[in-house]
Amino acid sequence: MIAALFPGQRTETNNMFDSFDKEDVRNFLDFSSRLFDRDIFSILKFPPDQLSKNCNSQVLVTVYSAFVIDQWRKKQGPSFDLVAGHSVGEYSACFYAGIYTYEKLINIIKYRIHLFEECETNNGYMISIPRTSTKEVEKLVFDYNKNIQISNYNSPIWNTISGSAQDMDEFVNFLKAKNIYFRKYEHSIPFHTTFLKDAGKKMCSFLKKSGLNKESDIPIVSCFDGNEKKYREEIIESLSEQIYNPVLWTTVLKNIVKKKVGIFIVFCSSDTKFQNTISQTFPDLRLYCVYNDQTLRTAIRGLNGKNINHLS
Repeated sequence: MIAALFPGQRTETNNMFDSFDKEDVRNFLDFSSRLFDRDIFSILKFPPDQLSKNCNSQVLVTVYSAFVIDQWRKKQGPSFDLVAGHSVGEYSACFYAGIYTYEKLINIIKYRIHLFEECETNNGYMISIPRTSTKEVEKLVFDYNKNIQISNYNSPIWNTISGSAQDMDEFVNFLKAKNIYFRKYEHSIPFHTTFLKDAGKKMCSFLKKSGLNKESDIPIVSCFDGNEKKYREEIIESLSEQIYNPVLWTTVLKNIVKKKVGIFIVFCSSDTKFQNTISQTFPDLRLYCVYNDQTLRTAIRGLNGKNINHLS
């Protein structure tokens, strides 16, 4: 069986479309630019500190996922049995699963960007703590004993903490005193924490009025609770709740593997951070990482040559 995984923010790069057919890229980005009312070609030229801004990052990772889905289908790639996405990537997973059209996906992402821009006044941020076990990170948060939260359970040795700026500044000093390595994310807000509960409630109302289909074509494994979703109401709940609840990415991967999925297709640029979340959780898992035309063709050729039993 095959599962497709879609990345979230901070996997965008300036050259993420460069190794695909130039005409296909131009046509798709022109179309997407009209839907977003923004010139995506111009965004791709931004320096890294601008590229990673919430308003740009969400655009690029969403359009990239949709473009590679389009290429996968045009080149007759096999269908998937399950899909999942990390944070904003879950919205792309729902698009592949047929719960809404590409046009509706873009409208939803535009609204999500708007919600997060409203939240930037919350004055909070995120840090990641790589190379430290989840259990150790949980203990650090517990020992610190202030209003900070684990927002992303990315892998057994890579987790993310979010909170208000004041509490996070103090937590950073707490980590420095213990000589614990961390990375601070620029252009961030306290994603996937209760600070964004109002944004999640607004997203729920927006999605209910967005004309989603009653049922998806295949199950979507939610990063909100790690469970499969197929029906409109539960998908709306998942896409809304994940805004202010932690991303349980490790749980997502474990639950997919429990379904006897043997092959993962990772639709991500050549940046390796997202792939590492998978390989750190399941080092021996078979991955096809699609980040250019060659790797896409290799994956399709390899999978079409196998006798694969699908759930669907």
